Amino acid sequence: MLTKFLLLLGVSGVGKSTIIEALRKIDNRFVYISPYITRMLRDGEKDKIFVADSAMDETNKRGEFLVVN
Repeated sequence: MLTKFLLLLGVSGVGKSTIIEALRKIDNRFVYISPYITRMLRDGEKDKIFVADSAMDETNKRGEFLVVN
């Protein structure tokens, strides 16, 4: 089975989450993958994973990320 990725990138508040929710309603093969972020989570954010800058750098050096923006 071939796995394809659809990557949505954009600044905060542009509507990425809205698009993801709509896609998931259309087809259950769409899966949300929680992004790693180096800033503290904002109030109410629960779909992201905070990591320290050093941990992000090490993970990136090992080539373990799909995309680093």
